[in-house]
Amino acid sequence: MGPAEDVAADVEIVKARAESAGLHLQPRKSRFYMPRHHPASIAAIKSVLPDAVRETANTGMTVLGTLIGRHEWMKKQLNDKAKHIAGKLNDMLTTGVSLQALLTAMQYVPSLINHLYTLPPSLTSGLSELLNRACKDTFVKAFFAKVNLSAPAGAEGHDVTLEQLLEARIFTRANTGGVGLHDLVERGPVAYVCNMAKLATRYPRVFDRLLEDASRAADFEVHVQRAGFQMATVKDAATQRPAEIIALRSKAVLDDLMAKCALDLQQAYLASCEWGVSTVLTMRGRDRLRRLSDTTFAIAVVSMMGFGLHELINVKPTDKYATLSHVWVEKSGYNANGQSCRIDLHCRNY
Repeated sequence: MGPAEDVAADVEIVKARAESAGLHLQPRKSRFYMPRHHPASIAAIKSVLPDAVRETANTGMTVLGTLIGRHEWMKKQLNDKAKHIAGKLNDMLTTGVSLQALLTAMQYVPSLINHLYTLPPSLTSGLSELLNRACKDTFVKAFFAKVNLSAPAGAEGHDVTLEQLLEARIFTRANTGGVGLHDLVERGPVAYVCNMAKLATRYPRVFDRLLEDASRAADFEVHVQRAGFQMATVKDAATQRPAEIIALRSKAVLDDLMAKCALDLQQAYLASCEWGVSTVLTMRGRDRLRRLSDTTFAIAVVSMMGFGLHELINVKPTDKYATLSHVWVEKSGYNANGQSCRIDLHCRNY
């Protein structure tokens, strides 16, 4: 991994060491990836690997999710994708919501989020905010507003049932590792830092080369700060598992994250009151849904990666408005497999 000339030099070194050991190196199915066409680079590779297959990738190269390539090209592609998603979401707001439209939107957003994690924040902050607004408007307010939950099955306006809506909403957040509706802004920098820490351990040469570039080093520091780490902590954590790295985030950052989760839940409750939703679901794990009574509102138990917290939020509504009665956080550890505990979000009527 690196400039073509360096790769060619590495191949020559490997060949020389093989010959000194009495071995003959003859790669038959070598393959190399280039983010763009460049005659000189192609010639350098062909000189040492004449039978290699060249594959060009306009999206740039990634190592453990960290992009090494053409940032501006990726930024344009992501922005185009975001406009496409925004257009679909706007159509859904004006024409109503079908189950197929919901599933289509769910297919786009997670893949786009995964791409965003590989880019520096200076290129993605605006797009992250756009996606957060789109998710929030779509999966909370717009769906509650457009779906006629009282219509009989099969009737016009009954394209998405409440069960389908909440199941999709919870699974979307769980599958993207999100917490509430703020996951893209909050989790992106953490994912980037974890990738860089793994990169430092497994590919130290690539890691060092990345940080030799002043702009990349600055982006890395921005990610670290936004994720709530200190630089020394990240360097010390380079050999640890991602969950352990995340556990090293400051308490202030985690408290702020959980406060946003509480606000999220409150807004979802208000949306349900505004549009007459009285019966909802709770999720006790990712494979079982259970209906609660009409007097109870709960969105519960989303399995998260990396957050060793347990959160319980009680909300006592007054008419159509609700205030948080109390919030407490209980720290929790990880099991032998490095899996994090769950976060329970509860909102109840009394």
